[in-house]
Amino acid sequence: MIYFFDSYEKYDPEDFLKLLPENRLKKYRGLKRKRDRENCVYAYILLLRALREEFGITQPRFDFIANGKPVLCGGGAHFNISHCGKGLAVAVAKAPIGVDVQEARSFGDGVMKRVFSAEETAIVNASADREKAFARIWSLKESAVKCFAKSVAELSEFTFEGAQNHFEKYGKNFSAFELGDIYVSSCSDEEILKIMITEELV
Repeated sequence: MIYFFDSYEKYDPEDFLKLLPENRLKKYRGLKRKRDRENCVYAYILLLRALREEFGITQPRFDFIANGKPVLCGGGAHFNISHCGKGLAVAVAKAPIGVDVQEARSFGDGVMKRVFSAEETAIVNASADREKAFARIWSLKESAVKCFAKSVAELSEFTFEGAQNHFEKYGKNFSAFELGDIYVSSCSDEEILKIMITEELV
């Protein structure tokens, strides 16, 4: 399941600080931009809700693996988090999952040259809305990188030329959800066919 949240005006991050573990509280205090601080807090609080509602986990414990990636202790549930300036997504599943949120906005062609295939570049250039086409492909690439526990430097290993919203590739199930000028994409063994858009964190 993917939970998507963008109702920032409803909450104050300071109200949730007592619920944050020490490492996330330290990260929050080190952030300067208001939206970054909100995303840091709200993503964690929404994760607690998702784990409780989808798996009945009320007191999750976390560990950290390669590249500092957090994982849930005890197994049985996997999660991933992503956010941008306009919203955040929390994905939970029984198997490893990657989720990415991308806002359609201007980009430099040099970025495409580095990580897009010739086919992907042609799709973006032929689109009536290049920013949206770029955001969709980029979000799919990031979801794959995160699911396979690779680095951003390996984005070019995954290519997405089709226009389907739900499809199989690289032995995984992919979904791409368009929410206005935002794309939320997922990669998992599980088939994610819907996204929960919520105004509530708890």
